Parts: sequence; C-alpha cells; structure tokens
Amino acid sequence: MRLRPQQEFDVRSPLLDFLLTAETRPGMYYGAYELGAVHKTLHGWMMHRAVTGDDDPFAELFADFHAFVSQRLGDDRSCGWAAMIAAATPSDRDAFALFMTLVRELAATRFAPPSTP
Repeated sequence: MRLRPQQEFDVRSPLLDFLLTAETRPGMYYGAYELGAVHKTLHGWMMHRAVTGDDDPFAELFADFHAFVSQRLGDDRSCGWAAMIAAATPSDRDAFALFMTLVRELAATRFAPPSTP
C-alpha cells in the first residue's frame, strides 16, 4: 500500500506533496508521461515561489535537482535534468518513473520517513 504523500517523508512541502500526488495520475496533472510537461509545471511552480516567497524546504532542495541528476546518472552535460533523464531511458513512461525515483532519492537526502509510534 502506497503512503499518502504527507506520510512518505517527514517534511511539510507543497511541492513534494504535489509531485507525489501527481505521480498517481500523471495524465490528469501533466497530460501524459512526458518530462517536458513536468518540467514546464515545475518551472511555473518555481516562478510562483519566486514571486510569493513561500517557504517550502523541498523546493529549496529541488533547486539543485539538475546537479543531483547529473551526479546520479554520471552525465555532465548542461542540457537540463529532463533531457538527461530522457537520454537514460527508452520511453516516456520509463523517464517519468526514473524522475520520480530521483525525486524520492533527493528528498531522502534531507528528509527522513516519519517515525512510527
């Protein structure tokens, strides 16, 4: 059974909650399993954050996602994280799955799973 986004990591983050929720129905949120659409959505999110100045600890961490992906995939090109992920996978669906795996790995570098009572 998959945990609700708020239960998967011990952090309050609208961005991380959105990504984990959208993973269950990418067609509804992005239109398809397409990293270009995910990238555009995240760019809009970051622009919103720059304007509103909201405090989201995962968004601060996600700002280094390109470097994280580059290190994890051993790809030092400056083409962007979406292109690196797409180049490492055979299909859009596989690229989306790898993106979500990398999002979870990035979150786990700073935010532990919640402790159980």
